[in-house]
Amino acid sequence: MENEWNGFLSEGMKSYKKAAMVMGAFFKNVQAKLQEILESRKEWGNFQPQETKAIRSTKYWDDYPYINAQIHGTLYGEPSIIEMAVNWYESKSDYPFYRVYQ
Repeated sequence: MENEWNGFLSEGMKSYKKAAMVMGAFFKNVQAKLQEILESRKEWGNFQPQETKAIRSTKYWDDYPYINAQIHGTLYGEPSIIEMAVNWYESKSDYPFYRVYQ
């Protein structure tokens, strides 16, 4: 088993930089798409969206794969946030959970 890990690590050392760039690009593009979906919505019912704030998501995505976007606003006059997320961390398979919540 140690030989397998040594081979894996050896190959990883050669391709880690590119893999990290690909992972970063994937993260940023999924997050941007989620934010675009939220910002393009025209009808929110009783929720009143406000100016878009900076996107906040976990900075430990490689350990806790969870990408989200948020829109801030008010609901019945109270501050509120609607969040849309793609969550691989809690999934027991390779297929993520999707959720939208307030």
